[in-house]
Amino acid sequence: MKILAALALATMAGTASAAVYTMTFDTDAAGNAIAEGAMLSTQYSAWGVSASNVGAPPFGSGWASNSSLQITATDIGGGVTAPISGKLLHSFGGWLSEDNAPFIRMAFSTGIDSIAADFGGMGGAGVAGIYAYNGATLVGSVLNTTSGTQHVALSGVGTITNIIVVPGTYGDWVGVDNISFNTVPTPGAAALLGLGGLIVGRRRR
Repeated sequence: MKILAALALATMAGTASAAVYTMTFDTDAAGNAIAEGAMLSTQYSAWGVSASNVGAPPFGSGWASNSSLQITATDIGGGVTAPISGKLLHSFGGWLSEDNAPFIRMAFSTGIDSIAADFGGMGGAGVAGIYAYNGATLVGSVLNTTSGTQHVALSGVGTITNIIVVPGTYGDWVGVDNISFNTVPTPGAAALLGLGGLIVGRRRR
């Protein structure tokens, strides 16, 4: 009974240690300044985030193969007001050369249970947002409902392992900033450590 009780406590302790991260694009995961004009690559890998724009399943055709991953504070197009400030992701110059509607895929090495971002420069509703997946299964999505700037957030859809950020359309430049997420730790490790300690203690007796 003591082992079972301690195992339950260890499991609860593991699930209580979620972490919240925000990619501001001004600084990387270590707090170092990100250079003007840098491309998003490994700046947030310490937080388990990887980014790409190669292939866009399950969207299929109609999405850009060269979406801008540039981080910039100077090449941001027009119509940008607060909350977009400092550096942001998806440059205006990069958008001008995209071959179709933009998207940015982000994968998380540890599952998350919420995602949010600020979008700026939107010409209308429904042109920017986030699609969330657990593996290849779409679990939820959120799109902007107004032009200009908007903070959008998605939660309560279960575990998310990867997202597709949609910064505008082929004809509408949009910048994205302050992408925040909450990790969902696996309780098994903490529980097993607690159980292991109890077993060792019992053997010593």
